[in-house]
Amino acid sequence: MSDLKLKTIQKNIEHLKKEGQEEYGRGQWDAAITSFKAMRELGRQTNDDDAQGFAYYCIAMCYREKAEKGEPRFWNESALTFETSLTFYTLDSPLAKKEKAKILGKLAYVHKTLGFYNRALRNLGEAIEISRGLEDHMRLAELLNDKATMLMESGAYEDAHDIFDENLEVLAKLKEKYDRLTGTEKTELNSISQELARGYNNIGECARVERDFQKAYEYFQKCLEATDQIIPENPKAQAKMHAYLGLGKCYAQTNTSPDEALENSRKARVIAERIGHLKEVASSYKIDALVRENAGDFDEAISTYKKVLMIYEEQIGMVRDRALVLAEMGDTYIKAERYDEARESLSKSRNAFEQMGMATHVAFVDKLKSKVNQ
Repeated sequence: MSDLKLKTIQKNIEHLKKEGQEEYGRGQWDAAITSFKAMRELGRQTNDDDAQGFAYYCIAMCYREKAEKGEPRFWNESALTFETSLTFYTLDSPLAKKEKAKILGKLAYVHKTLGFYNRALRNLGEAIEISRGLEDHMRLAELLNDKATMLMESGAYEDAHDIFDENLEVLAKLKEKYDRLTGTEKTELNSISQELARGYNNIGECARVERDFQKAYEYFQKCLEATDQIIPENPKAQAKMHAYLGLGKCYAQTNTSPDEALENSRKARVIAERIGHLKEVASSYKIDALVRENAGDFDEAISTYKKVLMIYEEQIGMVRDRALVLAEMGDTYIKAERYDEARESLSKSRNAFEQMGMATHVAFVDKLKSKVNQ
């Protein structure tokens, strides 16, 4: 291949990369996939591993976005494409390691959504070790947040607390550094603010699950405050959405203010519907169901849980989420003295948790099932 032709191809690769990134930023996933596939092909022609690896990574991200927005068949495509992307980052250079850690983190999220928790935790563990070795504190904070959240979801609360504590230390150091920065460097402060909001929300969620509601309220409010430093509208909206969901769950669980629970649920749902986050739409309806259940309106609560289940069942993945709502619905059936439906719902829930190897959740469902047999 002549030098002139090689330079022309390299120029086209850069053009396609920029075009694909712009299309991705506008939410034009199919157009972005087309651009990145063309970039990948040019990379293949010139044996440009960086171009091919980057293109595969971006295609995987597009598939993930399509899956998140209601096309669940793309979860598997996303996982396979992330795995292919990893094959282009096998060198021992800091740059290759940094890219590998990033891809492993994204792949872990997809594996978690598909219900492969052990595989996801292995991916995160490897990515965290790479980032620690590189002293890449921004990536480390993101990965620690992901791992703590996953441990919390699987019932390993003590391990989650330890990682949340380490994560807050990393974020505090980064924020202290970047608070002194000005100009274009503020972009990094914005990224730190996003991770702070996410970290505060996750600590609040962990406290809520453990029924430490005072701590949960405190950290959900901190999450809302941290959103003031977030500039891009979509990340700001997501952070607020999660904080509203957390507050709504607390008010519903404690049954201290049903109106506050429903209002926070409504605020979260408005954002979730606007940005196309179906999982969080479902979470807001779960709050509504609990409020109805607390008021003794079991039929309305069950009807709302079925609405949640319908959202989850339309999505590939979300196995844990479906199992949880089946358990919650089973408990409500028991309270409504609809025992046959309770047994069916709880059996489906238990089978799902057992397949995922979530012993804590299996024990929780067994405890509920014992009520049916009393």
